Amino acid sequence: FLDEGSTVVLLEVANDGGDVEHPLSYEIKVAGGKALPAWLSVTPMQGTLTPVQDFGCNGSRSQMQEIVLECHPECLPTEAETVELLVTDGDTTVAVEVKGAKVDKSGLEIMTFLPSDGCIVMDAKHYAENKGTEKGTFALVKDYGQYGSAMKVAPATAWFTEEEEKPELTYRFCVPTAGEYVVEFLAAPTNPCVNQGQIRFVAQIVGKQSDSTQENLGTKCSVGLEQNLEVEQGASIGQSFGAEQGASIGQSFGAERGASIGRNLVTKHIVTMVPSSFRAGNNSDVDWSRGVLDQIHKASFTTVLSQGVQELTVGAMEPGLVLERIRVYRADKPLKESYLGPEESAFVD
Repeated sequence: FLDEGSTVVLLEVANDGGDVEHPLSYEIKVAGGKALPAWLSVTPMQGTLTPVQDFGCNGSRSQMQEIVLECHPECLPTEAETVELLVTDGDTTVAVEVKGAKVDKSGLEIMTFLPSDGCIVMDAKHYAENKGTEKGTFALVKDYGQYGSAMKVAPATAWFTEEEEKPELTYRFCVPTAGEYVVEFLAAPTNPCVNQGQIRFVAQIVGKQSDSTQENLGTKCSVGLEQNLEVEQGASIGQSFGAEQGASIGQSFGAERGASIGRNLVTKHIVTMVPSSFRAGNNSDVDWSRGVLDQIHKASFTTVLSQGVQELTVGAMEPGLVLERIRVYRADKPLKESYLGPEESAFVD
């Protein structure tokens, strides 16, 4: 329980079949004879599993019971604490380590998302800022899509160039450690509004600068970037991000990506959600077929992020974009394969 929003973990205890006449009884204790800390409850602390008679070839069927480990965030310590639980049946003992610590959110602005296991997941509707223009805006679509809501570019007749003012959604999130990250966008499987059209948007990430640092998430979650970027503090780009990622700014970020180093680190990308080669209704078009089957369109880019608070701005270019969710995770730690993916991360409210 080291991440904000993590409050329940389930353990499974099973008897793996066996003799119906000899049930499995288990008990859970805290190592060293200690009592459970106030921030942790375990239910149940003991139980009996009796195999169920099965007249098939196995003779008996195993039983399983879930043990609920519940965290009480208001009681968490400021420093990480480890509790060792011993699950035993009298013959065999299994040790389970449970860790907990309070997440320090002081100094973080409202609508700042906090990472869980190094991953940040943000629903499109939970933006920090929604800026519209005279030509168009992002509108909330309720009870829609895989995640229950989306943000849609409106009206469907508004196009925007890269240079002109455009509708923008801004999201704020905290990166626990500097490194290379994947920024992934999930949108409804919509089609371009014109024949042979495309659906694109501008994605810009700005590392926010502040004079303070916060002891967040078990690491120094620096709200600023000075520790990672400024030479006078002894942190060169090669030291911060690794020489293999490019010792110079040009190598690491590329001038074409609009990276600038001052008090803020800025990266800019043109993201294509649906390419101009897209052929809706043509089953030979892989993008269209995948969108129909998965009911989602995905697009992503990889970028280097500094430790601390980042602001991601999504600026519409073509209508048809219906953004549902954004995921940010380490490039060397891809998400586990699943249909809906991890749940939305906790944020400061």
